Amino acid sequence: MPKCSIALVFVTTAVLVAGCNPPETSQAPAPVMPAFPAAMPTDPAAMFEQWKQVVSKPEALGASMTHVELALALRDRAPEYVGKMIDLLVDPATNAQTRNLIFISLEVAQTPEVYPRLLDLTKSDVDPVIRTGTVVMLKTATDPAVIARLRELTNDPERRVRMAAIMMFSENGDAEMRAALQDYYFTDGLPPEHRDRIVQSLAITPVSSDIRVFGAAANDASLPEFTRRVATGGLGRIAEPGCLEPLRQCANGDNPAPLKEEAAYAVKKVEEKLASTPAAAGAS
Repeated sequence: MPKCSIALVFVTTAVLVAGCNPPETSQAPAPVMPAFPAAMPTDPAAMFEQWKQVVSKPEALGASMTHVELALALRDRAPEYVGKMIDLLVDPATNAQTRNLIFISLEVAQTPEVYPRLLDLTKSDVDPVIRTGTVVMLKTATDPAVIARLRELTNDPERRVRMAAIMMFSENGDAEMRAALQDYYFTDGLPPEHRDRIVQSLAITPVSSDIRVFGAAANDASLPEFTRRVATGGLGRIAEPGCLEPLRQCANGDNPAPLKEEAAYAVKKVEEKLASTPAAAGAS
């Protein structure tokens, strides 16, 4: 049975309740009931219906991973139901939130038997959103045919599909694709959200060649402050002479105070590291 690793980027909404210290006379709050049954059915058909119910009501799921647990159980006990998950994925009536949960389910439930059908979802006549999600979902696959198809997609005309494929190989340690992702950051007209995602990807394991991307991102006011702080953090972790100029520019620029403080702190840490390595310090 193939070993699956779950690498999810999944944002859930947290509900904050005011009044944490109610008066002594107030009644105790009603117990919180689970959104879905705690017990997992043993019959595959019932198991699939419960999975379908879960992914069809993402607002009730919260931080639960019930959909993943059910998908894994179906893969092991009745793998034919993985095909039914794909049926729901491509159903035009399926909304975006449900589709995201299906992609997450398929990431852990995919088996070699469904690879041909999943590869069909990467064809140019398929909805770009489904094509892109399929590329991301297949990032843990080791099948040669899948890898060959994903490599073809690094040159796909559709920007979202192309970036997802390049990013997948980059995150798996392909130096050539990492360089391509770095170059892609500077593509004319690339939306801020795409530059955001590139920074997040490179920051997983920052290396020297990322300095130009992180330096540009740290000083790019069109990016979210969080992403710019990720970039300054990446520069601080690389800690080479080339990191200092963009960090100082960020620390001294007209930027939000937390960002300026983080950039200044990174400057200090880089300078300390360079001071402990005289050869590098001479280049700063």
